[in-house]
Amino acid sequence: MAYTELLRLRVVHTYYGDGPGDLVVRPLDPAEFTRAALLLRRDGAEVVVLGPKDDRPADVALLVLGENPALITATRAVIWEDLSITRLTLAKDDWQFGEGQPARIARPLGDQRALGGVKVALASDEGRVVTLRFDSEDVIWVYHVLGSVADRKLAVTDPDGVVSFEDLGHTALPNGMNARVLRARQGIAIRARPTQKFTLQQSEGLRPQTLVPVLPAPALDTLKPFHDAGSSAHLQADIYISLN
Repeated sequence: MAYTELLRLRVVHTYYGDGPGDLVVRPLDPAEFTRAALLLRRDGAEVVVLGPKDDRPADVALLVLGENPALITATRAVIWEDLSITRLTLAKDDWQFGEGQPARIARPLGDQRALGGVKVALASDEGRVVTLRFDSEDVIWVYHVLGSVADRKLAVTDPDGVVSFEDLGHTALPNGMNARVLRARQGIAIRARPTQKFTLQQSEGLRPQTLVPVLPAPALDTLKPFHDAGSSAHLQADIYISLN
């Protein structure tokens, strides 16, 4: 049986920026994939589907997973209860996950890593080269400052002047400690290597004093729901800073 390249798929996620990330592509239905005599190969940052040259299927269904289960929370258009299946027609070769009217299928029990699936239409006489893009959710960053500095005049500043923070005052943590809460007013797309370099400053005295030159960014496993009718962000990340 003569094989040919049916599809070359590049999957990217804004969480990883320009990096390859840890996304995995598998057949959506392995049994059906086998019946169609298809093969899946990894070629660098791309996935290649090989199939019979003279008996190619009309489409191929693939599943995209993240090695980190928390990536589901941080990805737009992901459906928790079911799997969203985006149809990639022949109309174009650059697609956004969730575009159009995705179908929905039951999510297998125990499957906590699948971002979703795609059904890619194949050309009848040549291979396709397709890009599938996933976007990160916008997240409200919340800094909780602990220690003796929590009672001082504090501010989180953005050297780029894009993101501003509001001082929400003090709050008692479950462990009984007192924390100063400084929350971003805008949602920020979460990334593995964020470009933001926020600074914690103390504004007492004639000149602001820098306490932390570059504050840490949130991790995927810190995300939780955020409810504010005036914000487009639906997630919040809590980041704890302890200073004496």
